Amino acid sequence: MRKILLSLLFILSVKSTFAQLAADGSTNKVFVASIGVRQLFMNNGQFDSWTEKNYNKKINFDKGAMFDLAFYFKKYDAGLDVSGTSSSTFIDFYFGKKLTPPTGSFSSYLNFFIGGMELNRYDLEPLDYTPTQDQQGKKMELNYSMTYLGLSSRNYFNKTHIRFGKHKKTSLNSGFYVSAGYDPFNDRGWKYGYDDTADNSIDSNGDTTTPFKSVDVHNVPLLNRFFMEAGIFVGIGN
Repeated sequence: MRKILLSLLFILSVKSTFAQLAADGSTNKVFVASIGVRQLFMNNGQFDSWTEKNYNKKINFDKGAMFDLAFYFKKYDAGLDVSGTSSSTFIDFYFGKKLTPPTGSFSSYLNFFIGGMELNRYDLEPLDYTPTQDQQGKKMELNYSMTYLGLSSRNYFNKTHIRFGKHKKTSLNSGFYVSAGYDPFNDRGWKYGYDDTADNSIDSNGDTTTPFKSVDVHNVPLLNRFFMEAGIFVGIGN
């Protein structure tokens, strides 16, 4: 997932440097580049009880960074959203429709998205687990992933635009979003393993690929299928 994410960010960021625009009520086809802060809300009762009982701590999802690249049509939008912390990553692709008038002081989009979540913990391990021979001495990682669907509301405050640059065509734009995601595929599970640097390979782009060698773990409680996110952001555009 990390390699795919980095490739997508590189491609889209290069493209957006030629048109860093914002959703200011314009009916033009524009790119929007935004950064912000988000908070994840997920109720993990069984998992929290497991970590508190065995590790005397609760694993919280702290505030994290958000990066978004979007393309806005006359009435629709589509884009890539990435958020996360040092131990978790959320990435989703979305498509939606504008709900507000074209020239209003407030722009709101309702989006449908599909995405994936990955959680990596080096401070947790399965109970009563005996490492295999090839795992001896390795930096082991407890890894969790799931695929989800959801809805999000992305909103811009058009009256707070700060215009600058030549001919005042560039602007900073603020806004907020809320989203709700759910895993309907039961595509969740824990894996325990390590990055096998001895088996590195070079892909077609010349990047080094390190395989994650792992085993499935069934005695660690799963995370909740349902979660919510909320965040604020600033976008650069016109």
